[in-house]
Amino acid sequence: MLSETFEQRLLWIDPNYFERGNESIVIRENTENGVLELGCTVRNDSLKFNLESKNRLSYLKHKKVADAVIFEIVEPDSVRIHIIECKTTVNSGSSKKSSSWEHVKLQFCGALQNALGVLGILGLSAIRDVKFYTAFINDRISPENNPNPVTLRTGFGENSQIPPLDWMSDKISVLSISSAHHRKIQLNAEGKGSVTL
Repeated sequence: MLSETFEQRLLWIDPNYFERGNESIVIRENTENGVLELGCTVRNDSLKFNLESKNRLSYLKHKKVADAVIFEIVEPDSVRIHIIECKTTVNSGSSKKSSSWEHVKLQFCGALQNALGVLGILGLSAIRDVKFYTAFINDRISPENNPNPVTLRTGFGENSQIPPLDWMSDKISVLSISSAHHRKIQLNAEGKGSVTL
């Protein structure tokens, strides 16, 4: 068995791919409309990894990943995983549309798979909790925010839409986690916001 400590294993990873913080961490997502920015207050020593696109573990089949994964070191060998996706708009369209809630959930799955790989490298196997966050400017799912509430009517056929129940709740299902915590974070019109993890 390998005897390297967490700190020694962290040296195995190129420092350009993660950020360490014990008070605040900022997530920035470039969009076609500008930059979304989420300031995260952390309570413990934390590592933020950007696992998107070229930074993800390319040997995994799932290619979609969320914008950031934060490992909060709760105890020397115990970690809480925070997975965060930032969107200008979230809607209830097809999973093929990058702004859809279904697409966001696919990104959560990919990010969690990548996170598990990184945790293995770091020698951290005790996962205390996994939490998911969606930061957005526009919520086009919630009935009170939908610009066309007629589309939310229950009906028959392809055009009927029911708001996703998991978006309306604070629990979602990701991989084998059937009741994971999910928090929606409303960004301001400029795409800025904050959250305490």
